[in-house]
Amino acid sequence: MKILWPIALLVFLFVAAPVQSEQEEMKVPDEVTFPARLGDVHFSHIDHANWVPDCTTCHHTGAYPKCSSCHGVREDARRKTDAFHMQCKGCHQEVGLSTACADCHIR
Repeated sequence: MKILWPIALLVFLFVAAPVQSEQEEMKVPDEVTFPARLGDVHFSHIDHANWVPDCTTCHHTGAYPKCSSCHGVREDARRKTDAFHMQCKGCHQEVGLSTACADCHIR
């Protein structure tokens, strides 16, 4: 029995420790606020991360920069507002959630 705990510790160090360091490395925010003319959108990143199958559901490029690094900057990328409305409202419609402006835009 005494020999099992060192083995368990080694398994933990080789399995759990790399996962923790990946999460620390990404520095994922719990909430993101998108300023908008109709009222700021307070986006719960942590909740949405639990609802979608993986990060590429929203981060469609497979990379994880801010949306504004492409949208509204590059000619081949939609404006931020258009991209957010397509992505967010499209997903909300698919799962039967409200797409009313005031449900996301808070003054």
